[in-house]
Amino acid sequence: MLAVEDLSDHQVWRTALIEGEIHEQAADKMGRYVGRLAFHTSLLGTEAKALKLLAAEAVSPELCEITEDLVLTEPFSGAERNWFQDEIRADAERLQRPEIRRAAAAAKHAFMTRGEALIHGDLHTGSVMVRGDGSTRAFDGEFCFYGPVGFDLGLLWANFVVTLARDAALGRAEHARWVSGLFAEAWDGFEGELRGLWPERVDQRFPDAFLDDWIEQIRHDTAAFAAAEAARRVVGLAHVGDLETLEDDAKAAASRGVIRVVERLLLERFESAEAVAAMAVEATA
Repeated sequence: MLAVEDLSDHQVWRTALIEGEIHEQAADKMGRYVGRLAFHTSLLGTEAKALKLLAAEAVSPELCEITEDLVLTEPFSGAERNWFQDEIRADAERLQRPEIRRAAAAAKHAFMTRGEALIHGDLHTGSVMVRGDGSTRAFDGEFCFYGPVGFDLGLLWANFVVTLARDAALGRAEHARWVSGLFAEAWDGFEGELRGLWPERVDQRFPDAFLDDWIEQIRHDTAAFAAAEAARRVVGLAHVGDLETLEDDAKAAASRGVIRVVERLLLERFESAEAVAAMAVEATA
């Protein structure tokens, strides 16, 4: 028997964002969800021997291969099944430059080798349900496995980038200002949850300085994974309604903006979620 929560009174967050709706608590709650998952399913919250067994049980090589190919490889390799508007061909082909492919390869290596904690594995805005009273639910967790914590956060950031590009194309300045705050809202929710749980770590031999270093690594991972996810939404196999429902000229302009964000996320280093958001606003304008 499989029992699931009835979410028929919720709507997909991507749909709400496409329509220009505002759900104030969604990004914070998803960030806190990632933080709780990162703590309780990692070495911080699970004894080492038990953790190895849990990681083995969660192995999903077939579904991981889909992510490794569609998200982390093909947008940067000119794969045959990539597709995009002819108007942005030159922009799309810039993602095949050696320095871009090198940075994307580093993200792919991290995804394939760094089993930090159980991750959702597909936490974009199409995998989150929202309701007007603030109720927020992650669903579609079949891609979960032990991977880098920054991957889930990166997928959220990437889809905020896509929404910003849509808002810029439609002239929705007020909605764009709100969306620009979601990067930090999700990150702060994540970091706050993880730091709040830190004193409960099962191995107290991990010093406080380790947490600071790990959080910094997760932030930089998040930016790289956000770039890969955003790239596949404009040049890879799986596009999204945020852009596909725009008129051709607006879609091309928005797609170019997303590609500019991808390039900068892979080639530059950002020290905060706010800095990422400011760059994304500028690049998609």
